[in-house]
Amino acid sequence: MATSEFPAGTRADSDIQEQLQKELAALVWARQTHPGILVRNGVVNLYGTVTDHRQADALRVAAENVPGVKLVRCHMLWCAPSSAQVFELPEQQSAPPSLS
Repeated sequence: MATSEFPAGTRADSDIQEQLQKELAALVWARQTHPGILVRNGVVNLYGTVTDHRQADALRVAAENVPGVKLVRCHMLWCAPSSAQVFELPEQQSAPPSLS
């Protein structure tokens, strides 16, 4: 019997990333943002550019709702469509709500 590097009740990073990518692929607006997703030890890091700051919030919430996610860090940039200027959004970090 093979041993897992993950404690009981946790998911592999690749499983978390795959599920998040599938969920985002089903959302038209999310497909347009092409977010970069990096998952390490249950921590999701989101990278990329959005044209509306609410998209970054929605990506963060989508990641928070994936089972096994311990923390979400959003490193998204906001690009103003009218001027093509790019701004850093304040880095956001959040943990999924506790189900206790």
